[in-house]
Amino acid sequence: MQTGSEKSSASRAFGPASAEGHRTRLVLLGTPGGPPYWPGGTREGISSALVVGDRYYLIDAGHGVMRQLRKAKLGPNYDKDFEGPLDVLAGIFLTHLHSDHVVDLNNILSEGIYNGLQSVNKIPIWGPGNRGQVPALFGSGYPPTPVSPANPTPGTWEMTDLTVQAYATDFNDRLSTTASLIRTTYGKPSTYPFPQSSRKAQIQILARK
Repeated sequence: MQTGSEKSSASRAFGPASAEGHRTRLVLLGTPGGPPYWPGGTREGISSALVVGDRYYLIDAGHGVMRQLRKAKLGPNYDKDFEGPLDVLAGIFLTHLHSDHVVDLNNILSEGIYNGLQSVNKIPIWGPGNRGQVPALFGSGYPPTPVSPANPTPGTWEMTDLTVQAYATDFNDRLSTTASLIRTTYGKPSTYPFPQSSRKAQIQILARK
């Protein structure tokens, strides 16, 4: 007779077995402390995967997240060239927009088309909205002039859109030269019912005709 753990493992052909009787588990992909690359450190950037049944949601996208998804054996095609592990990615949550939490988001959107994302129609990305002001100065002294003073705290929607604009050469060259690749387009951001300030950027994957 199979135990509950054995049954849950048999129902999903990838990754470690879920906790007995549960279809949901959290996989820690990267757990460093802050943005420094610590001397002698071996941990990859901040990221986790929430596995729900036969799909998973990515929570943050620190450096090395693509490699860690393969190491965690997420998705049925984690060990196949071009087919995974992003073929079963259901969405991305960004806890906040510091670089150590989002630096590899572009790699998921661009290099992802060689790693299973071409099998996905839409990828919702949830994260904070535009705060509209920089934090108060910590300590004494004069406040520094902010970077991009006209828009110093872009939210998830703006950050994602600006990132794709910055890498437009890459997206357009690959779309123009390889018929099997994809392009990335955007829907309008919408309020998500967690904090009122959060926004969703919807990434739609379209095959080139």
